[in-house]
Formats: sequence, C-alpha cells, structure tokens
Amino acid sequence: MILLDYMMPEIDGAEACRRLKADPATRDIPIVFLAARSHGFRLEDAQRLGAVGYVLKSYDALTLGAQVKAILEGAQ
Repeated sequence: MILLDYMMPEIDGAEACRRLKADPATRDIPIVFLAARSHGFRLEDAQRLGAVGYVLKSYDALTLGAQVKAILEGAQ
C-alpha cells in the first residue's frame, strides 16, 4: 500500500498516482491519498485517479491506521 499526499512539490499526487498505475511493477499496489479538507477531495476523485480511497488531514496515527484498514478491507 502507498499513502500518497495529494499536494506535493514538483509533481502532485494525481500525477504520481498516474505514473504508478501506468508502471506494470507498481500498478497493483493499492494507493490511498492523504488530502486536506480545504481541497474538497472526494472518494470519486480518488477512484478516478486509480486510488482505493483517501484520508482527510489532519489525523493521528491511531485514526489513520483505522481508516486505512477500513479502506483496504472495503477495496477487496
């Protein structure tokens, strides 16, 4: 699984996700976006880009772990 920040310098998370999904070596790795509430990110946006879900910032480690587990279990 890859936790991928949506807002990054150089290339954004959307472009990084596209590159990962285009590469046969990484295309099957589940991707979960980390996105700020202010971006209005939605599940449809994540899925359109090839990710299995997203987690809104800010979060603590326990909450992040629980949310990622739920996303991955729902993606199977």
